[in-house]
Amino acid sequence: MQWWKQPVIIKTNRLGERMVIESTEGATDFLLSHWPQNSSGYAFTAAKVVLLEAFDGKRQWPDARQALIAALNEANIAFSEG
Repeated sequence: MQWWKQPVIIKTNRLGERMVIESTEGATDFLLSHWPQNSSGYAFTAAKVVLLEAFDGKRQWPDARQALIAALNEANIAFSEG
């Protein structure tokens, strides 16, 4: 498992609820299972590739984290860096 030194905290639509992403595996799960259906662009597509490559050990965690952040920005999903 690729743990991140700094998590990404995603604000959800539920009051007071947030999702903390602390690993490449967690980011991959979020992108593939919890991503809003109406949000998919270039950064989202690129993030899927980078995250799966990192999951397979072909990329390092900073690449995966940055790809997730780019996709979140593109989709206007609120987040903070922990």
